[in-house]
Amino acid sequence: MSTDAGARAERDRRAYDEDWVWERSHAWHVRVIHVMTSPNTSRHEETFRGLLADAVGHGGRGLDIGCGDGRTTRGLIDLGASYALGIDVSETEIAKARQLATPDEVEFRLGGVQDEIEGRFDLIFGRSILHHIDFREVLPRLATNNLAPDGRMVFMEPLSHPLTLAFHKIVRSAHTEDERPLTREDLTWMQATFPGFELVAVNLTSFATGIVSSFVSRNPDNKVMQLSDRLDEWLARRSPRLRQFYRQGIISLSSRPS
Repeated sequence: MSTDAGARAERDRRAYDEDWVWERSHAWHVRVIHVMTSPNTSRHEETFRGLLADAVGHGGRGLDIGCGDGRTTRGLIDLGASYALGIDVSETEIAKARQLATPDEVEFRLGGVQDEIEGRFDLIFGRSILHHIDFREVLPRLATNNLAPDGRMVFMEPLSHPLTLAFHKIVRSAHTEDERPLTREDLTWMQATFPGFELVAVNLTSFATGIVSSFVSRNPDNKVMQLSDRLDEWLARRSPRLRQFYRQGIISLSSRPS
């Protein structure tokens, strides 16, 4: 473990265990709940779940990095996994994960990707974790040391939507010191490093309309949000370069680094 990686992990631990970063960020998300529950978001949550199921549904093994309270980790067993390991640098989150009912096939460990991880996994995944770490060092190492020969890495990460960039800049208390949305350069590096790179973009126009809709409608599946959903899908197909400016991206890396 490098000194820098260890220091970065400690800053993240302190942010979540002592500075209430998750609670502050969650409070902002709840205010604009239609962004999180819109048709575009909901459908892509199923896309993410489907990718996880494809990787472990045959009785495979899964590794959840930055597992938080372990909900998604435990869900792998329902998707057909035979074993799931969740790791997180936050003592608070690991304690939550262990307190909740957990199948025998699921294990939680305190630690981060800066530490050595034993074993091979058919799936290595995470939600909003790559933008916290030095993934250009971590991803090739995980792929080489921990990914099964036909395995897949899947992540859902914030991208450089203008509203996301503004949120990070203005509301610093809801973010850790080191995190930042992924950029075009980050995505280009992934595509060049992993030949099996795929990106599914989530929320472009539906980000802004979801904010407004949260304050004027009770139903996130209203006509405006449905229109935004269709427009987001059309733009992602029509102009692939726009995908870097969506709110989130589902990133799939299905082969070893070149």
